[in-house]
Amino acid sequence: MPDSIVDFFIKHWPKLTIGLFVVIVIVWGTVYMTKKILHWMGRVNEAHNKCDAVDNRIDNIVMPKLNGMDNTLNTLSTTVTAFGTNLNGLIIYLKGKDGNMDTSLFRTQSPTQLTSLGEQILSEAGGKDFVDNNLEILLDEISKNNVKTALDVQTTAPMVISNISNDDKFTSIKDFLYKNPQYKVKPEEESVVSLDMNVITNIMGIYLRNKYLERHPELDPS
Repeated sequence: MPDSIVDFFIKHWPKLTIGLFVVIVIVWGTVYMTKKILHWMGRVNEAHNKCDAVDNRIDNIVMPKLNGMDNTLNTLSTTVTAFGTNLNGLIIYLKGKDGNMDTSLFRTQSPTQLTSLGEQILSEAGGKDFVDNNLEILLDEISKNNVKTALDVQTTAPMVISNISNDDKFTSIKDFLYKNPQYKVKPEEESVVSLDMNVITNIMGIYLRNKYLERHPELDPS
């Protein structure tokens, strides 16, 4: 029996050697690939854990800060809007107090109204058409300021006009002001009134205030 086994190996040793080599290569390759796969799986798990850590940091630290910043910006925006409204109201108030509100344009009795000259300039400058053609937008902008009284409407209306003055539709009004910084009351007379953006926004503001109060008579104490 042993002789038979020896004879078998002697007779078939090349094939047996090749087969053994192939088996060794396969085993070695399997072990090598297994190690590589385990290594890359470890790297993937490590990357996944780092991503989870970053995600948790964003959720727990960054997002609350961003939300806090958003709330701060909203508060700041509200404050600036309120400041703008109060500033326009202050301008109107001070003009009436120091006598600089041109009585040829505004009747300062309660409530402030336009004179016939104020209405003339409102029409000639294109302010009346501008308000009429954009009325719904302008009324909506006043409402957004949460007005509760006629005085709120009066102080908000010029601000709304000023805020929309960069619209292309406002260009013709600016051109009118540029050509008529000193508006002649009558062409044949020397009497003039000074016009600028502040004056025209206040003229248009009074007209817009009246339009708003027509829609909301419950706010008009008169």
